[in-house]
Parts: sequence; structure tokens; C-alpha cells
Amino acid sequence: MSFDGDMQSIIELLPEIRLFLKESEQLETIKQVFYMIQDKTFQANQCSYHLFIDVVKLLSSDSARQMRYSDAIKQFWQIGEFDLIYTSEVREMIWTQDETYKDLTLSVDFVWQKTVRSRLKCSVTCTDDERCGAFFFSDADKSCLASPFLLESTGQGIAVVGTEYYFFRPANCPDEYTYNRKNDLCVKIHTDTLNWNDAKSACEAKANGGLVTIRNQNQYDFIVQELDKMSLNEYVYIDGTDEVVEGTFIGKDGKEITFFDWDPISQMDDMHESQDCLSLNPDNYYKYEDTEVGIAHRYICEVV
Repeated sequence: MSFDGDMQSIIELLPEIRLFLKESEQLETIKQVFYMIQDKTFQANQCSYHLFIDVVKLLSSDSARQMRYSDAIKQFWQIGEFDLIYTSEVREMIWTQDETYKDLTLSVDFVWQKTVRSRLKCSVTCTDDERCGAFFFSDADKSCLASPFLLESTGQGIAVVGTEYYFFRPANCPDEYTYNRKNDLCVKIHTDTLNWNDAKSACEAKANGGLVTIRNQNQYDFIVQELDKMSLNEYVYIDGTDEVVEGTFIGKDGKEITFFDWDPISQMDDMHESQDCLSLNPDNYYKYEDTEVGIAHRYICEVV
């Protein structure tokens, strides 16, 4: 959807917005300003992100900077035809509508259900709650229901006419990747086989990509859960090499990896100096193994 108006109509509001900013020494978020603009100049469910950015640029005068206005710029929102897009100082995240699950909702296992004023407010509320991985919104009764998981089949929901379903992913997480919000992991399990260096290069072909770095138990459990769905029978490469110092595994970010779930029987053996990279062994429920870099295995990429 496009903006129903022009930049001039927004500029006319600037004195009021400036006054609002001056009266509020530190805005918690820019959402309040957005709602002022939305209520006066935007049609329902229509917002132009680019025009809103122009408003922010116009507001970012020297005096505004003295008010630490830039510190107040936390969130911008756009309602597109299928997406609700959230941009922060750190990253951009997208709530994407999936019409496969239109006219469905959950009767059990949801995080919460609230009445909100708009689809936008529903997405804002879910973005603020890391437990929310997807949401259902009904324009008829303004019902917003947060789901802790993404639907994988229509059989998981119950029929409610008029309900829309949105799922969450960062804007930098490609469509073919799987995103887990709880662990902030955007990953893809590749079923072709490459040696470790070629797998590393294949992952790095994506912007901000690389072999997945597993830093804790929760991330490991999620990876194992995803591997279980695929019933793989090949070793799987992950990030981590002890090529420089035997026994000290370094990740792609240059930091030492400290989380491991070694196979207690075939645990890393310092005597095998040629085994310089980490992999997961499907024959032992994906326990860690150190393997030779030249052997072709499946691999897991992530985008950060």
C-alpha cells in the first residue's frame, strides 16, 4: 500500500511535532510521534516508511540534536501490502503475512490474547515480547493473539473467519532460511556435501553469512531439533576451528567457542592434529566431533 498524501501535508505538522518533542525531554520511542502523524495524515493501514524517514531528517536539526533527539529515534513502522516492517537502530525486522493460514487462529498454546486498536499495534506489542514468534489479528474484533511458534500446517489452527496470520523474521534473514526468535538464529541446513573450507565459503556468499556458531545449550537444542526434522545420516559442519592452537576452537567472529557437547567416547583427541574443525555426528544424536577439513559433509549456514 502507498501513502495517500504528499510530503507537504507532513511538513505542515512539523511545528506541532517539534513542540511535542520539546515538551518531552526524552521520548521512550518515536512511536508516539508516528501515531500523531498517522492519526492526522494517513489513511487507515497506509504508511510510507520513506516519507516518515524524511520527517525524521527534517526534525533532526541542530537544536533537535541538542535535545538528544537522535537517542529518541528507536522505531519506525511501515505497513505494506503483505508486510509490517519494524526498523530499529540495530536491525530491521519484518512481520510477513502468510495467507496459507488465513481464517485460522489458536485455541491452545498461545502466549496471550489482547484487544488492540490496529494490526500495527498488534505487531508492535508482539515485537516487544520475545516470546512472540507469530501473531493472529482479527480486524472485526481487534483481537491480537501471540503464538510462540510458527505454524507448519493448517491442522494446528482452528477456523475463525477474518483472521490474518503474520510470522516474524529479521529483514536480513533470507526467505529460504529458518529464523528462531528465542535464540536469534537465522539458519539453513544444506543437504549437499562440501569440505569445511568450501562450506565456509558457500555460507559466506550471503551477506553477513557464515557457518553457524553455536554458543549455548539453547542454540544447540534448536539446531538439533531442526536436524531431527530432516533425518540426516551425514556429519554436519558447524563453525569452529582449532587450526591455530590445538584444542582451542575459534569462531568466525574471532572469539573462542566455549560451548561443546562432545561425544564422551570419541571426544576430541589432541593427538589427531589434522582434525581441525567442528561437526555434529548424526549417529550419536548430533554430539560434537572434531573432523578433518578435507572431508565433504553437510553444513549449516547462518546469517547474522
